[in-house]
Amino acid sequence: MTPLKIYSSKEWFIEGNKVILMLAPFWGFNEVPESDPDHGRFREFLEKGKEIIELTDTIEQSEIAVYPQEYRGTSESLEHLRNVSSIAKASGRKLLVFYNADDDSNIEVDNCLIFRTSFYKSKQKTNEWALPGWSLDFLNYFPDKKFDVIEPSTKPSVSYCGYVDYEKRGLKDLVKSVLKPAPDTQEERAKFTRGEACR
Repeated sequence: MTPLKIYSSKEWFIEGNKVILMLAPFWGFNEVPESDPDHGRFREFLEKGKEIIELTDTIEQSEIAVYPQEYRGTSESLEHLRNVSSIAKASGRKLLVFYNADDDSNIEVDNCLIFRTSFYKSKQKTNEWALPGWSLDFLNYFPDKKFDVIEPSTKPSVSYCGYVDYEKRGLKDLVKSVLKPAPDTQEERAKFTRGEACR
């Protein structure tokens, strides 16, 4: 398999952000504690990533440019993304962008190929693709890599794993929701939306 040739610059990276996974085999991975869901999740990719991806020295040598951190959904992040996108465009390269958030807001930027976890099919742009939430290989956590399969019941059950703003809405919460302004940050909107869905 011929490796995909990508380019990214540490000059595009904003301190305090996490390096996107695609660049981790080259720039290093953000270490997480064993209790973190990301612990061990991408071990195999870190070991073998350079077999399928090549990081080039110049953007001209690459097939595509890569935004080095996840887009954050803020006005500052959008402005920075637009600046990096214009650099890639000037070199004749598309910019690959990842957005992992419970936010369906429109991303007003051109020359980008965007992989995101939240959008509506009816509003999907031609440069947007769904990004699944990857999990670790749970098989590695079982002795001898074997486990018992649970037989399905006639009545299926659905579970939810995530955070919400609150579990129940009493009278006090209903009054607060009417008086309080709508959530104005992406994180608050995400919690509110999940809370509404769970209720």
